[in-house]
Amino acid sequence: MLSSNEVHHGHISPFAKSRVTLYVHLLPSKLGNVRAGIEEQLCQFLLRYVEELDGVVLGYDQVELLDKSGRILSDNPFVHIQVRLQFILFRPTAGLRLEGRVATMFENTIAVLVYGVLNAMIGGDQIEGFEWRSSRQCWVRSSSSSPCMDAESSEIITIGSLGAFRITSFEKSGGLLLIKGHMLDDDLGLVH
Repeated sequence: MLSSNEVHHGHISPFAKSRVTLYVHLLPSKLGNVRAGIEEQLCQFLLRYVEELDGVVLGYDQVELLDKSGRILSDNPFVHIQVRLQFILFRPTAGLRLEGRVATMFENTIAVLVYGVLNAMIGGDQIEGFEWRSSRQCWVRSSSSSPCMDAESSEIITIGSLGAFRITSFEKSGGLLLIKGHMLDDDLGLVH
């Protein structure tokens, strides 16, 4: 039922589509507008890591009701309605190259926002060719003598910089996904 990640231009994409069938549990108060009740339940999946789907839900479409009427089980107050839909997922893999904007940084880490919504962390020991300048709170190319003000902007990593990194691992906890990466290869680092 789960699809594999798609291949685009010879590269594996971190995006996938998955067609699934599941039960949505509606309160009786939602029966006046079943579609709206289903949408409300499905929205709870958005931007969450779902173990059963092995990915972060970015969206969904093609929602079909499979039952003409819902089911009530025992003394459970919910009405259970079976639906089929397609989820759009983010499924990262170790070794995948991503780009993101620097959101915050410290001496031992850079936090990056990928696709404007996903968090990634790059440890200070995982950044090749740059060193931390605490006086200006920035990372500077090691060969530069700049304190972050006088150097060319291409040599400085600051908040808002676009950087390329490679995924080393990720942690999944409580519906959240934290991507960990490095900037140790020649094709990684600042993107101009």
